[in-house]
Amino acid sequence: MYLVYSEAAKKQGTLQKQVYANTLFDTDWSKRIGDEIITLTYQGPAHTNGDSITHFENANVVHMGDLIFNRIHPFIDISAEGSILHWREILDHTLNKFDDDTIFIFGHGNEKYGVTGGKKDVHVLRDYFEALQEHVTQGMQKSLSRDQITSLKTLKGFEDFKSYGEHFSLSYNLGLTYDALKKS
Repeated sequence: MYLVYSEAAKKQGTLQKQVYANTLFDTDWSKRIGDEIITLTYQGPAHTNGDSITHFENANVVHMGDLIFNRIHPFIDISAEGSILHWREILDHTLNKFDDDTIFIFGHGNEKYGVTGGKKDVHVLRDYFEALQEHVTQGMQKSLSRDQITSLKTLKGFEDFKSYGEHFSLSYNLGLTYDALKKS
């Protein structure tokens, strides 16, 4: 992952401004700090190929970072090896791992819904990815073109999702889903 980000920084001319992690882990890392146990878990590519879930175990708080865009069309950073298809699996794992009392902190949130919530909010984004895949799969089965599939204005059941430019939009995510399913 370091190489992906350092190459991007080189292209942008910001390599000298970058700060890189000095502790690396494959899937899990845990440390006790005072009375709290902090555990980081990496489950593979989603928004990028470097997103981790941070669990403050005693407080029962989970920071999802960029793995949750709460009612915002999420940005899948393909240049940083993100994966729109794997993201849903990570959210499934998260929903199964944590209990109903867990407080989640999100990296991004629609102003109406905010940047904290519960499992219900995590489930909404998980269902969004499922709906994207269903829409694209149905379009492909009908032999619709990529342009026809991505022209959808609103995804049923996700009308509250906000767009913020080209990369935070329904059409962008439908296009990435189409491209990913074509490759698989």
